[in-house]
Amino acid sequence: MDPFQERVELMLNPRMRVLFIGGALLALLPVSMADAQKFQPFGPLDFTQDWQPFAPAEISSYGGGIEPNTGFFFTYDRIHLWVNRPATALMPNKFDRTTGTRIDFGYMSDTNNGWIGELMSINGPNVYDEPTDRQRDLVVINPSGINPTSGEPEINIPPVVTEPYPNGRAENVGSLTSFEFSKLWRLKPLHGRGKGGGSHVEWFLGGRFTTIKAQDSYNYNPDVQIDVNGTPTQPLQVYPPEGISPNFDVNNVAVAPGLDAQALSIRQYTPLGVMAENSIFGPQVGVRWFRQRGRWTISAEGRGFFAVNRQEIVGGYTVQDPAPITPFPPPTFGDTLGFPLTRTDPAGITGPTTVPVEPTARQITTYHEKQWKWAPAGDVRVNASWEITKSFALEAGWEWLYFANGIARGKSDGPNNHANTLGVFGLDDQDMMFTGWTVGFVINR
Repeated sequence: MDPFQERVELMLNPRMRVLFIGGALLALLPVSMADAQKFQPFGPLDFTQDWQPFAPAEISSYGGGIEPNTGFFFTYDRIHLWVNRPATALMPNKFDRTTGTRIDFGYMSDTNNGWIGELMSINGPNVYDEPTDRQRDLVVINPSGINPTSGEPEINIPPVVTEPYPNGRAENVGSLTSFEFSKLWRLKPLHGRGKGGGSHVEWFLGGRFTTIKAQDSYNYNPDVQIDVNGTPTQPLQVYPPEGISPNFDVNNVAVAPGLDAQALSIRQYTPLGVMAENSIFGPQVGVRWFRQRGRWTISAEGRGFFAVNRQEIVGGYTVQDPAPITPFPPPTFGDTLGFPLTRTDPAGITGPTTVPVEPTARQITTYHEKQWKWAPAGDVRVNASWEITKSFALEAGWEWLYFANGIARGKSDGPNNHANTLGVFGLDDQDMMFTGWTVGFVINR
């Protein structure tokens, strides 16, 4: 047999082909592994930072100081804020305290760029104008059973009352939730001594979404007057000061015979409640400056929020149609007795007398308004942190968050609002301010 033909048949043997191909792949494997170490399909991964969270804090200034932190970071703060009141509050210039939570998280690479996100939640304020015990007694016609003139116990306790005094009008009731996400850049260090040879500046650009809910219960017809014997009384007040009984309608309390026909035609709007939800979103730009001296790091940052507000306002009003009141006959033993205030002399007490009847007609009118407003905002913060370990620090600071306009904190001025003819406007275009102190901890920032 020809030796060349024998070698060809041997190479065509299936087993020999498998052995030959396998040997060739094994020979190329070291080269492939070496090339794979140089090729990263998803780019370089910056997870090479020295992650030693419990290492001692680096506070030495030798060699130009230490460089600012890189890698993942996290901040948790409890926020204690004061919130300004809406325009319809009895004392609109006051601030009410509330609390919340603020969480920052993000990543900074060795090339001084990364990303940052934030979650904020504020649960309040929840301030109502609660009636005093004296006001409750006046409204329910002496529920304690004591004769307010003689001070003696009264056997006949009236089972029938006038309009019950509300549990409290909403003076400043609302909440805020916010989420933001931004691209982050760190600039070259500024000149000076300290961390990294001086102070540092970071700036970020992204978007923010904020939801503000506000509740209101306001008498949108506060200036309606009724005439008693030709003399105008003081305006009707749904939530009167102490010593004056509340009036929910021109006819819910018996008045003198001189009531004129014009007063009988008045329809007073008293809200059951207004709930406004503000969905605010738009682009945001910010800058942060920080500097370290020893264990202390001082920082200041500001944000500009260029946003629009999608408002959704729901309201309901009690409409009480007037009906002439006919007092009960003079009381006899066992009848219902009461001691309501007089209309002409709020400090005086008439009695014993009967409790007036309620208006004969009632109606609930509601509206649901959706509209857009421009709602720019600014956010300023100042913080001081004290390093305990290399990556852990305690932090305290101050924050000022201000929405210049466009926040609905009451009724809408839209066409579906049945109270828009009563001269109270602009409650869907108010400002809102949050300011107060914060305390928390910082990890690796």
